[in-house]
Amino acid sequence: MKSPDFRMDADDPDWFLLQSFSGEEEILRLLTERAWTLWVAEKDKEYFATSDCPVALLWKRAHSVGVRPGFADRNTHVFFPLTKRLLLYGSCEEEGGLIEASRTQVAVANHVVVSTSDRFVYSPYKSFLEQDGQTERASPGSEYARERMW
Repeated sequence: MKSPDFRMDADDPDWFLLQSFSGEEEILRLLTERAWTLWVAEKDKEYFATSDCPVALLWKRAHSVGVRPGFADRNTHVFFPLTKRLLLYGSCEEEGGLIEASRTQVAVANHVVVSTSDRFVYSPYKSFLEQDGQTERASPGSEYARERMW
């Protein structure tokens, strides 16, 4: 794009803005159809990590390799860490509300969020709790190599 051989002009600069937000209304409608639960991590215990892609969408049941979930797919979980102690969890099959997140819930949410990251993982401390399947571990809280979920 920085090449002098590449150029893009538009008669209407507002067109770019409209294209950028064209799907926003539909995505918001789909998100409101979910039941939302606020997960609260116990103070001074486990905490939520986040990444450069903090909204993680995950299938509830196995799908073909390479098939990524979308916001319209009702068979998905949405994980969105808000702070180190708060995470929004969205589902189309469960009831919403407010819960104190268990150690396992925090660890699983951390695994989902960091596994769907593009490049960076953020944590307020040197390590964070993570669980993949039955394996619980302390993962480094700074940038590190991570095998992507997709």
